[in-house]
Amino acid sequence: MLGFPVAGKTGTTNDYTDAWFAGFSTKLTTVVWVGYDFKKKIGWRMTGAKAALPIWIDLMATAHTDREVADFPVPEGTAYIPINLKTQTVSDGSCESKKLLFTKGTEPKIDCSGNIITVPLYKKEEQEFLFDINSRREDDEIQLPRQ
Repeated sequence: MLGFPVAGKTGTTNDYTDAWFAGFSTKLTTVVWVGYDFKKKIGWRMTGAKAALPIWIDLMATAHTDREVADFPVPEGTAYIPINLKTQTVSDGSCESKKLLFTKGTEPKIDCSGNIITVPLYKKEEQEFLFDINSRREDDEIQLPRQ
C-alpha cells in the first residue's frame, strides 16, 4: 500500500474508548492514538484498524515522501522458503507459493507433491531454499532395533 516495508500492531479497548496503531519502517517509528482525555466512546466499533491505522498510513506516506526506504534486514539463521499456502508445504515449483521467513530447520519437511525433503540446503548469499529429495546418504538410514 505504501510502497515500502512497514510493520505494526493495532490496539482497541474493550469499550471502544481508545484505539491506536503502533508501527515502523526502517526509518521511522510512530504511534497514533485516537480517543478523548476522559472515558467516552470514540464511535461505533471504532477499532485501531478503523480509527488509527488510516491516520498512521497518511502520516508515514508524508514522512517518507522522496526518501529511499530499505527493506528490513533478514536475521541470521533464517531463510525465505517458498510455501504453498493451501497445503502449508514447501513449493517444489509445481504449485503456487509465497516466500515466508522461517528459522532454519523449522520449515515444513514435505513438498507440495508429497515428497519428504531429506536434505535442505540454504544458499546464504541469496537466502534461497534448495533441496534434493532424491539424494541419500548412508547416515540418512534409520536403524531399527532388532527383536
